[in-house]
Amino acid sequence: MTDLVNISKTVKRAITAASPATSTSFTIANAVSGSFSLNMMMSLVATESLANMQYLNINHSNIAASIYEAMSSSYIPNWIASFNDIDRELVIFPWGIFETNQISSLFLDNFGDGLTEIMVYLGLYLFMAGVTYSIHIGRLGESLAGRLYATVFSFFAANFFGKVQSLLLFSIMQILRMGLLFDSYSIMSLLFGYFTSSFAIGLLVFCFFKLQVIFKNKNKPDSKTETGVSEGSTMMSQSTKAEASENVSKTNHQLQWLEKKYEFPFDDYKDAQKIHFFFAYYLTAFNAIYILLIVSLQTIPVLQCFSITLGVDFHHFSSDNQAF
Repeated sequence: MTDLVNISKTVKRAITAASPATSTSFTIANAVSGSFSLNMMMSLVATESLANMQYLNINHSNIAASIYEAMSSSYIPNWIASFNDIDRELVIFPWGIFETNQISSLFLDNFGDGLTEIMVYLGLYLFMAGVTYSIHIGRLGESLAGRLYATVFSFFAANFFGKVQSLLLFSIMQILRMGLLFDSYSIMSLLFGYFTSSFAIGLLVFCFFKLQVIFKNKNKPDSKTETGVSEGSTMMSQSTKAEASENVSKTNHQLQWLEKKYEFPFDDYKDAQKIHFFFAYYLTAFNAIYILLIVSLQTIPVLQCFSITLGVDFHHFSSDNQAF
C-alpha cells in the first residue's frame, strides 16, 4: 500500500496525460468518421464521474487524489481564474469536503477550463453555420461544408451533455452563495453560472424536441408520403401535382438533414424503441442525480458513498445493456 501511495513522478505524469489523450483520440476518430458518437459522450460522463468522486466526504488516498487530478485535467488551463483577486477565505464553499479542501464557490474558478472548451466549439459551430447559411437544405447532408457543420455542432452539444455533472455541481455552489458579489469578477461568475446552466437546459430541451420529430418519422416507409400524393393525383392539375411532389421532396430532405445533424445522441444504439433512442437523456438524468447525491449527503459519508456506488453500477449496467 505504501508503494502504491508513493507513486513515481513518471507514473503520475502518465495518469495525468491519460484523460485528455483518450478524449483527443475519441475526438479524432469521430471527426474522421464524420460524427460525434454517443460513445464519446459516455466517455466524457465516465471521466466526469471519476473526477467528481473527489467531492465525496471521505478520506482520499494520495493515489486517488492523483487520479482525480488526472481525470479533471484539461489541455486548456483555467486562465479565467487568474483574474480572481478576492481573498481566498471569503469564497470557500462552507459545506463538507468542499470546506475541508478549500474549494472556491465561484463558478469561473471551477469551470473556467470547461467553459473555454465549450466556447471554442461554439465559435467553430457559429463559423460553420455562417458558411452553410446559403446552402440549400437538400445539399447540406451531402456537401463537405454540411458534414463539417453537423460535426462541429455535435462537438459543441455533446461536450455540453457530457459535462453536465461539473456544470451542475459548480452552478449549484455558485447559486447557493448569492452573497458573493464583491467585485466585477464575482458578479460575472454568478451571471455565467446562471447563463451557462440555463443554456444547457435549453439545449437539452431543444434537442429533445428535434429527436422526437426524428423518432416519429424514422420508422415510416419512405414512400408513405409519396403514395398519399399519388392516390389523389388523378384529381390534381399538372402544376398542383408538381408542387405537391416538390413539397414531399423538401420534407424528406429536411428530415434527412435533421437526422444527420442530431445523430450524435442516438447513432450508436438501437433506435427501434423509444427507451433506446432517447438513451442520451438517461445519461443526463444520471448526471443530475449523481451530483445531487454528492452535494446533499455531505454530512452522511457512508450513505453518500453507498448511493453513488449503486448509481454508478446501475449506470454501467444500463450502458452495457443498451450497447448490447
